[in-house]
Amino acid sequence: MPLSRRHFLIYAGATALAAVLPARFPDPTESPASEVLFGRALEAVPLRRWRADDAPVVRVLWPDDVVALWAQVGGWYGVPGGYVPCTAVCPMPGYDPAAVALPVERIPARIAVIAPIAVVRAWASETAPVIARRGYGNVCHVVDRLQDAAGALWYAVSRLPQDHPLGWTPAARWSAV
Repeated sequence: MPLSRRHFLIYAGATALAAVLPARFPDPTESPASEVLFGRALEAVPLRRWRADDAPVVRVLWPDDVVALWAQVGGWYGVPGGYVPCTAVCPMPGYDPAAVALPVERIPARIAVIAPIAVVRAWASETAPVIARRGYGNVCHVVDRLQDAAGALWYAVSRLPQDHPLGWTPAARWSAV
């Protein structure tokens, strides 16, 4: 059976279009089959409908937003509602949103961030200026501790045990290593 020019153009166009369109991927709105891995957005990043830089934007993830990472294909993570580039999200293996901080028994001691982010402030107050931010898994040393008037425990942290304190941070976001 001879192929007409019209049918040739139809088949060629369909073939070229299939190469450009994204492949079928599991629906990110479905629940994952295995254990959920969480990730923290490192910057403001658009959540795309499918895995392409020109795909429609569903919403924006802001810095330090935590999302469940359900799948990774190429350079994209499948998250609830769409896809984000792998370069914009930091996986947090072992992160448990219900984790309880283990208090420090002796000072100096090593501690690690168990929350998506821990803010280090100039003094032990939520209104104090921010000096630094530490991401999940970051390790510092406790060189002092105190309890404020509201009963919250604060740690003075430094990079090394013998250093001067970098600043103060709420103990609830850290756990003893």
